[in-house]
Amino acid sequence: MASRITSFEANLEAAQRQYADGFDTLRDQPGGTHELITQDLGALTGTSVNIGHVDPSAPVRVQRHGEAKIFDTPRAYGATYDKETLYKAHELSRDDLEFDHSGRVGRMIAAFLASDAKMFDERAWAKIVANTDTGPDGVALFSTAHPHGYAGATQANLVTDALSHTSFRTGMRAMPQFRREDGSYYNTRATHLFVGPELETTAKEIVGADKPLAVDASGAEATSSVVAITSIANVYQGEVTLVIVPEMDADPDMWMLVDASKPAKPFVRSIGANVAPVFGDKSNSDKARDRNMFDFIREGDWVFGPGAWQCAYAGKPA
Repeated sequence: MASRITSFEANLEAAQRQYADGFDTLRDQPGGTHELITQDLGALTGTSVNIGHVDPSAPVRVQRHGEAKIFDTPRAYGATYDKETLYKAHELSRDDLEFDHSGRVGRMIAAFLASDAKMFDERAWAKIVANTDTGPDGVALFSTAHPHGYAGATQANLVTDALSHTSFRTGMRAMPQFRREDGSYYNTRATHLFVGPELETTAKEIVGADKPLAVDASGAEATSSVVAITSIANVYQGEVTLVIVPEMDADPDMWMLVDASKPAKPFVRSIGANVAPVFGDKSNSDKARDRNMFDFIREGDWVFGPGAWQCAYAGKPA
């Protein structure tokens, strides 16, 4: 519960103490749903992170009697993601602090802390939905042009289909066929389905116990001349965990299948300076004298970008 702040110097000290105590309480809370699909690369030690790797690109070969071995040249892949400093800031007036007789300032600080408890999470989902960062293979995480598919074809983990039983089944079948740079299978299988609130009902029908089935007068499955709706057992019941992500409402029709069971994840992050409270105004500071205002800031440094694209599949209807 927000504490009541009462007398100016004591009020300022009490506000800062409440802010610091509130931060300590929030610091140990989970970082949000993006952590399910993000590989943590450890502490950020510079202004950027390169997630390059060298793939041996060596398919399995058969050596017959008298034949020489074939040596394949490794291919280097990489992407550099720049550091971002995330922050939220607000200010309190001297009057608010000096004449707070109802505990309003304390409640304001508590609300401010609650609003940015998921600061990294909000930014992660904004980047995931935007899908504009280029990954190590030279295209965005969700793309129809990932290289090194079967017989040199491209691979697609992005479709424009709306979420339905049909598009869900297509995604579930597609993910195990994704290949590494050397042609071997990545062996992914979706464990989670992520949607925004707009698609919650549809998603629950798709992963639920029964599948609605429209039939025509002859009793055959139909999309037109429908005379009745029945249901059949859903073969995908229990296959994936449904996660509702409010931040996906930035693209309300987007849906995403993810294999979150592997060490590699579709996204990577590196945190340099975790979210920390910043306040330095004293009653005699320049800002306090000139404007009678006091700053309260939370900020942190991180890098976030595409990782193993084979672990994800998305629908983004046009």
